[in-house]
Amino acid sequence: MEIKTKNSPFFPSGLAENVFSMLDQCQRKVDNISPDQLLAEAREHLEQAHQAHARNGVANVQVAQAIYDVFKIIVDDWENIQFLAKPWCKGMISYFTLRDDDEDDFSSLIGFDDDVEVVNSCLTFAGREDLCIKLGKVKELPPPGAEPTPRQLIKPKYSSSKIPLAPGMRVLCRDAEWLVTRVDIIDSSAIEKGKELTKQAVHCIGVDDLVRGHEAIFLTQLDEIIPPATQNLSKTTQMATNSQSFFLELS
Repeated sequence: MEIKTKNSPFFPSGLAENVFSMLDQCQRKVDNISPDQLLAEAREHLEQAHQAHARNGVANVQVAQAIYDVFKIIVDDWENIQFLAKPWCKGMISYFTLRDDDEDDFSSLIGFDDDVEVVNSCLTFAGREDLCIKLGKVKELPPPGAEPTPRQLIKPKYSSSKIPLAPGMRVLCRDAEWLVTRVDIIDSSAIEKGKELTKQAVHCIGVDDLVRGHEAIFLTQLDEIIPPATQNLSKTTQMATNSQSFFLELS
């Protein structure tokens, strides 16, 4: 199990140790660099993401743009950022400019997911939870000169009904189809209090052409994970149960 940083009045929390270590190195490295200069570097990294997307169609420029937009708001409001949070806000911008951080930014559909985790952790530390990015809510970029339009999800065989996620299920997330291989509960308090489990880490492997064979982990509090439609519940549940046994035998 990954060890995550605990709540502290001195640094952002909730990050895996290796990710926090990289963030810490970034904030130390850019101590004498101005926020405006860091924003310019972030803009350059965003442009590189667009170029990579034009080549391979994989780099997630929508998420990269959402991250950059948050940076711009923070830099424009720099005078009002809490003193203790300023080094970490600079660090999160520097972390974004690293191409090969926890996940390669340009050659993976989830390349910017770790950047979102870092950004959200630093924003929370700075008391700017209002700017936190929800991956399932990120909109696609409109063509140059066009008015922005809400993202339209393709839901040919799915509904947003509440079906317990289990290994073996095929789900829709971020306009791609995935096979669930493992589901981890990350909010143990929900079990103790008997509440509905809403915080889970869903391990998946891609099954459609865009993400085939690619492994990913989605968090239910950040992503909209759409299970099979309710009318197929009995059949789906049976398949999930059989598949769960299969995955347990493999592990």
